[in-house]
Amino acid sequence: MKTPDAGATPAPAPTPTPAPRRKVPAAFVLASASLMVSIGIVAWLVTRPEDRAEQEAAAQAAEVRIETQSPESAAESFLDAWRKRRFDLGRQLSRGAARAAVDERASAAAGYPQEMLDLQRAWDVLADSRLHYVVSRSERLDPDRVQLDGVAQGEFVKKPYRRRVGFVCVREGGRWVVEEMHLGDILESAGAP
Repeated sequence: MKTPDAGATPAPAPTPTPAPRRKVPAAFVLASASLMVSIGIVAWLVTRPEDRAEQEAAAQAAEVRIETQSPESAAESFLDAWRKRRFDLGRQLSRGAARAAVDERASAAAGYPQEMLDLQRAWDVLADSRLHYVVSRSERLDPDRVQLDGVAQGEFVKKPYRRRVGFVCVREGGRWVVEEMHLGDILESAGAP
């Protein structure tokens, strides 16, 4: 038997044999890479700053400021909800014939095909500014009921828009709501609302 030499280095320990590698199918690799690229593109498209600005503008356009402390403010808030097709708010701001008109308009919109809904969204962006209601005549019908005649005015496609509108407003509790709305002649318009 041989004895190891005094200055010799011992033989290295045998290395374990690696387990055989399983190959990942090329189709799986390509599909995974495609999925990751697609997710990245969608994330980029959704978070682009100009898209965010457009989304914020559309959200602001859809906002309806609710004020019901006077017949005039209730009429203007209802008109804004009506113009922006915010049927939920229109219902909250109305009763009687005005609420029936909101329900009829909402029912008709629910049956629209997708193309019409896309056109409505485009309309909402065009009609983004709030109309202001300028009262020309106010008649108290009874202590809790007022008839208003006036002109809704604002901008449509960055051009002046004016239309005669009449309202009958009713006090319910501590707030005013619209009972009737009568759309009159368009006095000035860049397009039909």
